[in-house]
Amino acid sequence: MAGMSTRSDGPNPRLAIAAVLLVVLIFFSRSIFSLMIDLAWWRELGQVSTWLRMAVYRYLPGIGGVDHRVIPLWIVHARA
Repeated sequence: MAGMSTRSDGPNPRLAIAAVLLVVLIFFSRSIFSLMIDLAWWRELGQVSTWLRMAVYRYLPGIGGVDHRVIPLWIVHARA
């Protein structure tokens, strides 16, 4: 069956996704490893629940603040 190709000649989307994930991993690697080291240290102390509570107190207000800014802007944009 000449001329019948099952492969597309375009770029491979899996390769593009893998490249983007690799760049994101490299960009955030310092933060990721810092969190891993902190978790290991708190685990050694037997205080993982304390570490989790501290993380919630640190990050939840920021996430809530984003919700309070993004949702109204999304609604205004949708109605415009």
